[in-house]
Amino acid sequence: MLRFLTALCVVCTLACTAFAQSPSIPEPTLPPSTRTWTLEDLSKAGVALHKQAQDDPTALPRYSISSRSVFGRMTSPGIAEAADLPAGDRLRHTGHAISLYEQILLIYARAHRRHGGFDIELAELSGVLLHASGEMATVLQLMGTPDQEGVLFQAGLGNVFDEMARMVQGVVEMATDPDVLSLAARERLLQYAADESAPIAAVLQAEGRSAVAAQIAATLKRSGEPELGAALRRLQAHYAR
Repeated sequence: MLRFLTALCVVCTLACTAFAQSPSIPEPTLPPSTRTWTLEDLSKAGVALHKQAQDDPTALPRYSISSRSVFGRMTSPGIAEAADLPAGDRLRHTGHAISLYEQILLIYARAHRRHGGFDIELAELSGVLLHASGEMATVLQLMGTPDQEGVLFQAGLGNVFDEMARMVQGVVEMATDPDVLSLAARERLLQYAADESAPIAAVLQAEGRSAVAAQIAATLKRSGEPELGAALRRLQAHYAR
C-alpha cells in the first residue's frame, strides 16, 4: 500500500506545488452533508478528519454506514471540476483538489494500516483522486503546447506525466494484491482506473503508456483472479496504442 500511496501522492504534491496555495484553515468541523460540497468544504473536511483520526480513527466517515452521506459529499467528482473557469484558474482549482484528496487518502490509509476495515473507503478515495488527475490531464490538453502557455514549462510537465504513469501502475499493483484490500474493493478500484484513464493516457508520452501497458499485460498473465480480468483488459486498452 505504501508504494501505491507514494506514487499516487507524488502527482498531488507536484500539482499542489505548481498550481495551488492552501487557504487559511478554519475550525475543524465537517461541513453539513445536506448540500453539495465545494473545494472550501473539502478543505474544512480535511482538517476535521485529521482531528478525528487523532481522537478515534475508527469513527472516520464510512462509505456504507450511517455516515455515508458525509463520505458521499467528500468523494463527489464535481469538487475537482471547474469547467466554467479560465484554463489557468481551472488548473489551479484541480491541483488544489488533488492536494486535498491526497491528504484525506493518507488519513484513511493510516487508519486502515492500524485498524483495518477501510477497504472500500480507500478504493473510493483513490477513485476520486484518479478522477481529479484526469481532470488535470484534460485541462492540460486544453491549454495546448508550452509555446502557448509559459506556465507549462514551470510546472514540470514531464515529471507530472511520469508520475501519472506511476500512479496508474501503483493502482494496478494495489488492485491485484490480495494482502492489501478485499477483492470487492480491488474490483472497484480497477473499475475506477478504467473509467478515468482516457484523459491520463492521452497526455502521457509513448514511453509512459508503454510502461503501463506492459505492466497490465504481465499482470493479466499471472493473475489468478478472473474477477479482475475484464477491468484490467479495459484499462489496458487505454494504454496499448
